[in-house]
Amino acid sequence: MNLSFSTLACPDSDIDGLIAKAKAYGYNALDLSRYRGESQFYKFPEFSTEINLTNEKIKKAGLGVSCLCSPIRLMTDSSDQRAEDQIELRKYCWMCKRLHTNYVRIFGGRIKDRSREAATHIALSHLSKLLSIAEEYQVVLLLETHGDWSGGTQIRSVMEQMDSPYFKLIWDVHHTYRIAGESPEQTWALLGEWIVHTHWKDSTLDDSEIGYRFCLPGEGDIPLKSIYRLLKQNRYSGYYTIEWEKFWHPEIDEGDVALRQYADYIHHLERIC
Repeated sequence: MNLSFSTLACPDSDIDGLIAKAKAYGYNALDLSRYRGESQFYKFPEFSTEINLTNEKIKKAGLGVSCLCSPIRLMTDSSDQRAEDQIELRKYCWMCKRLHTNYVRIFGGRIKDRSREAATHIALSHLSKLLSIAEEYQVVLLLETHGDWSGGTQIRSVMEQMDSPYFKLIWDVHHTYRIAGESPEQTWALLGEWIVHTHWKDSTLDDSEIGYRFCLPGEGDIPLKSIYRLLKQNRYSGYYTIEWEKFWHPEIDEGDVALRQYADYIHHLERIC
């Protein structure tokens, strides 16, 4: 099993600390998102001037990098922002080649008062430029099921119209169910052919502003068992990545608690499914 964790779980850890946690809890890879609180982690020596040393540390520990999670969003009609995104993507692609990973995560972004048709047009226009860069570096852009683009019905048109081997999906298994209201079977029927990576989290409904609270995997009502079984039946071979959002939600359990528990939980699913 390919087991990974997002660095959102450990917002204060440096690369040595992240590697130590991965080895201690039985993970195979790191999903690099925020690093020490910074989304543009190429600003740190570890991912710029010292990136070869970082790669050697990861490799020596028997680990890999599952994905570089950028904050780039498709929803912008600002030419300046698009130019900045293209510059930023090149930096992520440069890191990909040195850390031996093929994936850069992107978001759809907020559609605001636009129609879905208008939003799709904007997304495709921006995406076409980004994909030309990804193809140059032989890197795959992964659109995450998130926010206004959480469900298969919202994303499928983009995937069909931008048919490219350099454009695939991250299935955030929480958002398709909780935000988009889709069953795992519905999501897979709509998007399964493009899913190459997964992000896992769990929650329960409450009366908070967002309407739910995050909890340890298996303790909420997201149908994680059904999702795992569905992936197994369809011979999914990508990473099972816990996206424990300690950086965004400091009130939830510490990263070490979640990483240990998720590894045990996902191996439990492996045994019973």
